[in-house]
Amino acid sequence: ALGAPPLAGQHDWYLVAQLRKFHSGMRGASPEDITGAQMRAMSMTLADSVAMHDVVSYVKSLPH
Repeated sequence: ALGAPPLAGQHDWYLVAQLRKFHSGMRGASPEDITGAQMRAMSMTLADSVAMHDVVSYVKSLPH
C-alpha cells in the first residue's frame, strides 16, 4: 500500500546497512524522495547501532 518493499524475510545485514544509509543521509535526503525522507526521519530516532539492531531483530520476527 505504501509502495515500499517488504522488509520481512530480508537479510539482517541488508536491513542494518539500509538503516545506516538513511541515518547518514546517503538515502532519503533528496527532495524528490518523499518515501525515503519518511524512512530517513524514522532512522534518525534510532540513537545508535544497538537500536538499529533491535529494530532489525523485531523485523526478523515478523512473518514473511
